[in-house]
Amino acid sequence: GNMGFAVAKLYIKKYFDENARNQSLEMIRNIRNAFIDMLEDSTWMDDVSKDKAKEKVN
Repeated sequence: GNMGFAVAKLYIKKYFDENARNQSLEMIRNIRNAFIDMLEDSTWMDDVSKDKAKEKVN
């Protein structure tokens, strides 16, 4: 959940140079956005469940 993203962000901040950090953060944003797109396209979840899942991603 959110804890995983927070830990990853801290690890990146401490051990990666600026370029690697930016690339990693961009990858995380892309994964998060792809997951949200997947949720929006899903037909097996109702809107309330989708909204709750999106809240957890952010």
